[in-house]
Amino acid sequence: IKNPPADVVRTPSGLIYKKLVTNDAGAAPKRNDTVLINYTGWKQSTGETFYSNQSRGQPMPLNLASAAPGFTEGMQLLKKGEKAVLWIPPSIGTRGPTPPPAGAETLVYQVEVVDIQPAPEIPTDLKAPAANAQTLKSGTKYVVLRPGTGKEKPRGFDTVTYNFTSW
Repeated sequence: IKNPPADVVRTPSGLIYKKLVTNDAGAAPKRNDTVLINYTGWKQSTGETFYSNQSRGQPMPLNLASAAPGFTEGMQLLKKGEKAVLWIPPSIGTRGPTPPPAGAETLVYQVEVVDIQPAPEIPTDLKAPAANAQTLKSGTKYVVLRPGTGKEKPRGFDTVTYNFTSW
């Protein structure tokens, strides 16, 4: 963990990876997909485990569109069924405009891609709302792609779970 072996692959971004299990026939995730992964993370300097989902018994979903750049890049280098070790430096280990905190270190992950949930296809024309779009009082336009099956409508104080995609 502290010193990557000589046979690793280094990318221009600073990501270092080594595949442990390969699957040439597996599907590869795309930038906006969600991958279901099993992973364990260690601090490179100490080898201390800071997270693992191995004991949960189910893979964790990771939406690549909102993941740290190092994870987004690393997952796209793997295919379903593959396992790898990733060394992700602080410069690509966090998402957002804020730079990594002082003293941030390279984190090392062993990752297994269990499954891939493809993102919805990007519409071919995003310049204007679809002809069948509905408009809210706020002016927001939306299209229901698949109606729900429930009979009740949520009230202002209800908690709702929903999926959406925006471009």
